[in-house]
Amino acid sequence: MKTICVTLLLGLIGLYASAQNKLTLKQAIQMGIANNLNVNQSDLQMQKADIYWNQSKAQMLPNLNASLDHGINQGRSIDPYTNGYINKKVDYASYGASSSLLLYNGSSLHNLIKSNSLGYEASKM
Repeated sequence: MKTICVTLLLGLIGLYASAQNKLTLKQAIQMGIANNLNVNQSDLQMQKADIYWNQSKAQMLPNLNASLDHGINQGRSIDPYTNGYINKKVDYASYGASSSLLLYNGSSLHNLIKSNSLGYEASKM
């Protein structure tokens, strides 16, 4: 019984081993490059440099902020004229908007854009 199980097990291992794909040298090199940790890290660093470059260009754009606040206060208080309790409900609202635009900051923003652009180009290498 043991010999049948061992024979069956060895036969299955042989089938599994023969079912593996054989790679050519070109496929092996491509797989090695695609799964290389250093290559993946440098790709992520290139993406990060691109994000920094786009972010520094976006800092030149004007910004616009708006706010809206609405609320209700409800409560009971004493009327100073009649000395009796009164129920009051007060609605309030607040609205606001602001905008800003950078006119000049000593060309540091332009230099930051150039620096991030060169950093992106260097990370692509």
